[in-house]
Amino acid sequence: MRIRRLVQGVNSAVPANRRLLHVPIIHNQADMGALGEAFKRVLVSRLGEEWWQRKVDLVDQVWTAIEQALACLNLRYELVRIYQDGLRFAAMNCES
Repeated sequence: MRIRRLVQGVNSAVPANRRLLHVPIIHNQADMGALGEAFKRVLVSRLGEEWWQRKVDLVDQVWTAIEQALACLNLRYELVRIYQDGLRFAAMNCES
């Protein structure tokens, strides 16, 4: 899977304090919030329940692969910075 190749390409010789890992994500129904159920209804009506279930299974597999790949890196999470859409995620929660 692509995520495994991404992690395998990380060079452990690079200083651990300055590594950038780009992890593409895919959203599941829960990530859609209040729109999740409506989103599902429309897609099921157009593409069928079997298609929807395959999509749900695929998204679950992707997230499992991401979790496993990141676990192999033995990251020091107290030093990890998470960015979403190019912005540090924690910055949205800081007081001004």
